[in-house]
Amino acid sequence: EKINHQYSKSVEFENDFRAYYKEYLCKDIEYFSFLRPISELKIAEIFSRLNYLNVFKSCNIGSKTDTWCGSCPKCLFAYIILSPFVNPLALKEIFHKNMFDDEGLLEYFKELTGTKEVKPFECVGTIEEVNMAIAQRIQRFGSDKKEVLLQYWLSSPLKDKYLDKDFDKFINIEDERHNLPGDLKDSFANEYINCTKFYLAKQLYDKKIAIMGLGREGQSTLRLLNEIMPDRQFILYDENPKKFEEIKDLIKNHRCFWSREDLLFINKECTLIFITPGMAPKDYPQLDFNKLTNQCSIFLGLFGQKCIGVTGTKGKSTTASLIYHIIKQTTDNVILAGNIGVPFFDILNEINKSTIIVLELSCHQLHLIEQSPHTSILLNLYEEHLDHYTSFEDYQNAKLNLLFKATDNDIFIYNGDDEIINNRLQSQCSNTNTIDFHLNDYHWDEHPFLKGMHNRYNIIAAVKAVESIGIDEKESVKHTMTFKGLEHRMQFIGEKDGILYYDDSISTIPQATLAAIKSLPNVSTLILGGMDRGIDYSPLKELNNIATLNNIVFVGNAGKRMYEYIGKNKQFNILITDDWQKIVEFCKTNAQKGTSVLLSPAASSYDQFKNFEHRGSYFKNLIFS
Repeated sequence: EKINHQYSKSVEFENDFRAYYKEYLCKDIEYFSFLRPISELKIAEIFSRLNYLNVFKSCNIGSKTDTWCGSCPKCLFAYIILSPFVNPLALKEIFHKNMFDDEGLLEYFKELTGTKEVKPFECVGTIEEVNMAIAQRIQRFGSDKKEVLLQYWLSSPLKDKYLDKDFDKFINIEDERHNLPGDLKDSFANEYINCTKFYLAKQLYDKKIAIMGLGREGQSTLRLLNEIMPDRQFILYDENPKKFEEIKDLIKNHRCFWSREDLLFINKECTLIFITPGMAPKDYPQLDFNKLTNQCSIFLGLFGQKCIGVTGTKGKSTTASLIYHIIKQTTDNVILAGNIGVPFFDILNEINKSTIIVLELSCHQLHLIEQSPHTSILLNLYEEHLDHYTSFEDYQNAKLNLLFKATDNDIFIYNGDDEIINNRLQSQCSNTNTIDFHLNDYHWDEHPFLKGMHNRYNIIAAVKAVESIGIDEKESVKHTMTFKGLEHRMQFIGEKDGILYYDDSISTIPQATLAAIKSLPNVSTLILGGMDRGIDYSPLKELNNIATLNNIVFVGNAGKRMYEYIGKNKQFNILITDDWQKIVEFCKTNAQKGTSVLLSPAASSYDQFKNFEHRGSYFKNLIFS
């Protein structure tokens, strides 16, 4: 007669006992196995992510001495079931040997794989799970001739039966025989990210945490911390007291501060301080720099090997979006986030083990990172954000963290025509795989939407980047040509009364403005200026050599300083004003039919607008209202 010595663990017992207690004990209690819907392989995959591999044991013989005996079916099964998910060297360290090398385990190996009739009288998985684990281990990590058990398997009919089976489909098959309550049925929908959140909570558990700045990213950080550590109290700081009323649903029992006088207390009280990108550490000397972190640093620590990161003074939004567009044509399992306007923590629930993540990265996000993306791109370096840094070199260092924090297996792609980048790299020793690109690498047709030399650099960088994930040049260039560009980046916004209008509000440095005016047709009228961040505006002297340019508007404090360089030239019609109604009237009056009006300010927008998008949209609405 068949005897099930594991009856108490089976779904048959679960159903029998559920019926018993509902009739004789209590109808209101739910009894079920939480792991019942998923396979032994799925359990092993989840468990391998939880950082317990060096401390767990599952050996009956070694249980008295807290060891793996390395000689029983239980040890061999545990080794096999983990082998697709754990690097062979790490697995060898856990079990103190490579069990696939041990010919003395061959008989147990035959029993586990089903080539012998008798299955071990131990708690082990099914024959099919064992063989699928072995097949996937070989596919992921290969097999050495010394691994006699794998060599036996490869020489048997099992190879043809299992090696080409769809592992991902097999491992994710759910057993419908379970009793999970309705609110728990989706628990394993994205176990990858649930494990990651668990791991993050474990990392942060002993930290006393503050969040500085409660804008979009600060609120995103607070939402995640509330979720993964619901019983913890955090310190919240924002210099606008009204912000706490706006987010009162998130605040719970957290402690709120808004005065700079409280910063010394926060620094003393906390061991980890999340700082949002808009806050410059140099402006908060009360805070210990070593305690500071941000979403970018935490995110790359968790997912860096899945990421393609793009930075540079100019072009990073276009290039990151272009990379995302190319990959999106080959798979839906790709996400775009970062400085493009999507906080890192807001995309966590969209990530699975196969997701490709494309990140636009600003200097403010990069200055605190400890790990680089697997593939990084540095497009260019110009003077920028000197209000945020003590020197131009500090700004460069923030960008170059992509290289400084890279590992030997990472890829660093950089503009080989950029003099500043080349000078910095000459003094930087690195074992990272570096790939340079140059303008003469562009040998394709002119892009229908991305005009100008600077966009050629962006396209080359994107093509190089996607090669790292296996998309060849011919395919990537084909997809590149269907990309229509982004708003506020040399964007044609319309024609009115025979005049063409272009929105390049993203331009916040002179080099970007010069690139735009050289790329667009017949620019007669240019709008310059905004918030003055102390950068060098002397390159704008080159505007004196633009033959088509007749009219210039100067806006804000930056505009006043630009005027000193170029505005006194008598060839231009000049308007100095902060009134955008007057600016639009000036453009309509002075620009000739058939010419272009270009908003390309070479300066930040924060003196009058929330951001460059707000400035561009405002300009467009005034023209076409």
